[in-house]
Amino acid sequence: MDEPVLFGEWLRQRRRALDLTQAELARQVGCSIFTIRKIESGERRPSQQIAGLLAIHLEVPEELRKEFVQAARGRRPMAAIPGPQPSSALPEPGGSARVYRLPSPASPLIGRDRDLQAVFLYLQDPQCRLLTLTGPGGIGKTRLALEAALRAREELAAEFPDGIVFVPLASVTTVEALIRAAGEALGVPFYSHESQAAQLRRYLEERRMLVLLDNLEQLLPDGAAGSQAGLADLLTTLLEQAPGLKLLVTSRERLNTGEEWIIEVQGLAHPQPQPQAAGSLSLEDLKSFEAVALFLHCARRVSPQFAFDQQTAPEIARICDLVQGIPLGIELAAAWVRVLSCREIAREIERNLDFLTTSGRGIPARHRSLRAVFSHSWDLLNEEERRVFKSLSVFWGGFTRAAAEQAAGTSLATLLALVDKSLLYRDGDGRYDLHPLIRQFAAGYLKENPEEHRKTLERHCCYFLKWVKEQEEALKGPSQLAVAAAISRDLENIRLAWSWAARHQMVMLMGQAISSLFWFHDLLSWYQEAIVLFRQACEALDPDGEAVDPQHVLVYAHALAQQGYFCLRYGRFARGRALLLQSMHLLEDEIIQSGLQPGEPLLEKALADVHAHLGLLYLFQGDFANAQSQWQASLEIRQRRRDHWGCAHALVHLGLIAHHRGDFDQAEQWMGEALAIWRETGDPLGIVRSLGFLSLNANARGDDALAEARAQESIELAQAAGDRWGTAFGMIELARAYFLRGDLEEAQRLLEENQDFFLDAGDSWNAAGAYYDQGEIALARQHWQEAQVFFRKAFQIAREAQILPLALKIAAAVAAAAAGQGAVPQAADLAGYVSAHSAAGSSTRQRAEQVLASIALQKPAVPPPGPRDFEDIAALVLDPGSAG
Repeated sequence: MDEPVLFGEWLRQRRRALDLTQAELARQVGCSIFTIRKIESGERRPSQQIAGLLAIHLEVPEELRKEFVQAARGRRPMAAIPGPQPSSALPEPGGSARVYRLPSPASPLIGRDRDLQAVFLYLQDPQCRLLTLTGPGGIGKTRLALEAALRAREELAAEFPDGIVFVPLASVTTVEALIRAAGEALGVPFYSHESQAAQLRRYLEERRMLVLLDNLEQLLPDGAAGSQAGLADLLTTLLEQAPGLKLLVTSRERLNTGEEWIIEVQGLAHPQPQPQAAGSLSLEDLKSFEAVALFLHCARRVSPQFAFDQQTAPEIARICDLVQGIPLGIELAAAWVRVLSCREIAREIERNLDFLTTSGRGIPARHRSLRAVFSHSWDLLNEEERRVFKSLSVFWGGFTRAAAEQAAGTSLATLLALVDKSLLYRDGDGRYDLHPLIRQFAAGYLKENPEEHRKTLERHCCYFLKWVKEQEEALKGPSQLAVAAAISRDLENIRLAWSWAARHQMVMLMGQAISSLFWFHDLLSWYQEAIVLFRQACEALDPDGEAVDPQHVLVYAHALAQQGYFCLRYGRFARGRALLLQSMHLLEDEIIQSGLQPGEPLLEKALADVHAHLGLLYLFQGDFANAQSQWQASLEIRQRRRDHWGCAHALVHLGLIAHHRGDFDQAEQWMGEALAIWRETGDPLGIVRSLGFLSLNANARGDDALAEARAQESIELAQAAGDRWGTAFGMIELARAYFLRGDLEEAQRLLEENQDFFLDAGDSWNAAGAYYDQGEIALARQHWQEAQVFFRKAFQIAREAQILPLALKIAAAVAAAAAGQGAVPQAADLAGYVSAHSAAGSSTRQRAEQVLASIALQKPAVPPPGPRDFEDIAALVLDPGSAG
């Protein structure tokens, strides 16, 4: 039984080792591509002639070709033939520029030749940009689409030179989550400030790719959530702006967009239901039906000795008809051949069909047979298996054994029993999940008992929020990236738990999970998702003038602060400031006045966070005194709580403030203390950031050698940790060190290579800084016009992001460039304004004063009065002609 599959796998791996497609090998051998496919899938053996030709074109050593032909024909073991190069070691077809992310099917596709041909015709048709495979759940849409994508990789590489990617959406319920899932599958590094939809469009706009969106019905009106209009707009926009993009979609319903082409996926071909018709067919005729072939494949997988004979054949035909050829129904039915005869399986299914037909439950006719299979499986479960099966329906996106034990009260034995009965499956990472349709079936039984449903969701909520709370310290240590990945895998469950807790006012549980959720989202720069998460909590917990427990107000205030922080990072400064001030008011006034002691742990954590967030806001605004005051307050609380990681977080920002004020010695001390703490705790990203800031400080002091050493270490650690932000920031500091030593070309190269990263990431401060540094290089070369162009780009970014200290620094540089060109009025206006502004950093003010001094030496006429506000300065920077 296994030998054909073994040879087919050998053939597939050897072909790929020789960098041959199925089509190329078929042409060389002189057979059809379908013959090669069937040989590789194990559906047939090659003829002696084809086997001989395969030996030649697969470069089998001449002395082994006779043995190869015998092995190919099944007359001797394949062990005598040298093994092919493992497929995992092969380069991807098309080279490293292509992206191929397709899951490997667990078993070969049985049948569907006509459907595959239809899909291929559409994939090759330039008019078809959006192809939807529709059909009921369990019909095999996903498997068909995946097989088409895998074969397109072999045969349509020229059509999709940038790759083919599979995007699973079974647990996705919003358009925003769809964008995130697509980005993760494509490898798009989402960052804040710019919308993720825009980042996804930009990634795709110049690529020629096939993207498979699987289970898109979750976002249609009858799904769990989402907006059909929003989905349609997204797909239409992607197709309009990415002319090389083709979408292959699976959905139970049509998307109803103007660009959509439809293939309705039906059940597999199966014999007619009349017993006499089935009986009149030979065994070979029956086996030729796709549904029968699938049943035999599944049955022999669980019972290798299963016989297909005159006794079982008619009953198999009957089963295939009862489930209407739906693959999932066939697989579930075949799983029972270990304990039931085919006749017993057919009778059970038939009995349930009669019941469902007369029950009046409004089940669509096309689903009755499949639901009968589910009912049959349900009826044969014991009471404990039924209880667990129902409870598992509350999970979304899979779950671990530990989660199942806590939320569903199950044991490993019961989980494995459900796996054996094809009601649950286990992936390679040890996670479990249910087929979406089976989950719906199980959920229907759970909802019949509202109290049991409520208790199960409550256990689910308690488990995941407690679990995510337990990850807080690990998110700040050496394993932070692995922990973040683990949280990401259960994010749908965590969001469900958070939503349940918010709706049911489970305040203390939410309060304990806030910090972990905050650091997780901040670590990955998932600012938009965090805004939604904490806004949901704030809306649910808002007392709205009603008297509530102080702990309730405390958690509400903390959630406001976290929402405010992420609004600030996403560029919503006014909203962020309002939320942070509201949070501080609640914490300092209402909470303390209510009698809640200042040393209470949750209150201390909330206050430390709000002070830190306000400190960042004031730093952006150039209010260094208030920024330092807020970070000092946060540091004092962290010290009181012996929160060493939090102390490092406060110290590195205090060092940054000291740096901007020109106190480089104090900056060095605070940043160095933060680095020492993070080295001790083993936080890789903390080490990277503190080294980057220390390099920044060394550059400001003119120590290019020290700056270079720190930047190089930061870059090495960031690259090892997969930290793209840390890598780019280190490169910028390295460029500044090269600038100091006079290596302008190398500095320019590093800046050009990394400025786009910060623009794409929405990091306005560093994006503007990269343009500013290129302006300084042009200034050093006395390329005045080029310098002005770079400075204007930098100023525009800083101005839009409301980063006042950076905007003033750029204005001082523009003044220097203007003075160099003899534009005295513009230089005087800019330098005069900057030198007198309280938000100007120490080095910025010194530069402005130097410009004023150089102007005085030129003994110009009395300069015009300076501008009165920042917008006048902006006009002078962006439109030099407005001066004087």
